[in-house]
Order: sequence, then structure tokens, then C-alpha cells
Amino acid sequence: METGANNMVVTWTENFNGGMNNTSFKLQWFEQGASTEYAREKWCPKGNVCSLEDLKQHTTYLVQVKALNNHGESEWSGRASITTQIDVSQIPSAETIFFEKLTKSTSFKVSNYPLNLIAKLEVMSLDGSWKHLRSVSLKNKPYKFTVNPQTKFQNVRVR
Repeated sequence: METGANNMVVTWTENFNGGMNNTSFKLQWFEQGASTEYAREKWCPKGNVCSLEDLKQHTTYLVQVKALNNHGESEWSGRASITTQIDVSQIPSAETIFFEKLTKSTSFKVSNYPLNLIAKLEVMSLDGSWKHLRSVSLKNKPYKFTVNPQTKFQNVRVR
């Protein structure tokens, strides 16, 4: 099995097909937690490999297969649980970053994203090198954090 952010290639082991060379397969898949009435289906006419497209990133799908030939059709297989990957190109960057010298705090904006993100606060020391200060959850807004490193610094960034 191979997975991408919005696709997957599903493979399975073909069981005895009654000696029929014209066996085709039907794949059914739906999001975990959804009703089977929302299931999608696809015919896979040859072999034991099928590609599914237009899936949601970082989503778990339940997938099952059945065989069809001149002898009839099989029952659905057991369901396999497959999760698509995260599309890192869709992860938003921090924007509009402010540093308040008086309170030694930084605030910033980040576009909404369906997953819980972690921001890395970094400070630039006087020699120009960046040092990791702390990681913070972006689960709850507003994004305002105290920056109080042990040494003097000249800049703050959020990654």
C-alpha cells in the first residue's frame, strides 16, 4: 500500500477465483466514523492493485474489496484502515508577527488549519545565530507568548 496526501494505492491478495481468468474487483471506501451510505466505489478490472484519488489529507479511510466473475461475486473483505498523509505545502506560516519590548511578548497570526499545529519560537542572539526558545501549541487563540530567554537577543521569529 502507498499513501499520499490525497491519494492511495491499495493492493490485496487474490483468493481462489474458481479458475476464472476474467475476475475483476470492486473497491469500496469511506471515512472512518462516517456511515457506509457515504461509501464510494470503484471498479478495478485487472489485477490486485487499485488507485484511489481525491481523498482528504490526514484522514483515515476504511477500505474493502470484493471479487466478481462468471461464478458470481464474493462477500466484501474485512475492512482495512488506511490514513492519508499530511500535505505539508498546506501548513500555514505565521504572519504579522509582533514583539512587544515592554512585556517581552510576541504575538502573531496563523491561518486556520484542520490539525493542531505547534509553533517554534526562536530568538536571534547577539552573534546572529538562531536558538530555539520553546514550542507552543496553536490550539487556542490568541497566539501571544512571553519571550524571556536567559541571554540578550536582537530578534524573534516563529516557525
